[in-house]
Amino acid sequence: MAKEYTDKEFFTEIENSPDTTLVYYWSPGSEPCKMMDPVMGKFESKYHDKMSFAKINAEQSPIVSNRYAIISVPTCILFGNGDILAQAMGYLELSELEEIFREYIKG
Repeated sequence: MAKEYTDKEFFTEIENSPDTTLVYYWSPGSEPCKMMDPVMGKFESKYHDKMSFAKINAEQSPIVSNRYAIISVPTCILFGNGDILAQAMGYLELSELEEIFREYIKG
């Protein structure tokens, strides 16, 4: 299961990491996030060997949320070497996540 990160942890452990990490921005009161949680769990289970996974509560981490213009949740941003490699917003089915991030999960 993805570790939950705070603003401070994000900047020290994820933003400048050479690892490929999919960050899932969510909010506990969001119905789309509640629907997306099991989809993210399946995606992580299926592709845990291709990338790392992290969760950020957008409400409790305003610095990170503002920096990456998180205006809607759920939002997924794939980071690698400090760069944004790909991103997706809104509720998505597993097949849609696989399509968006296919370049990074193939192989």
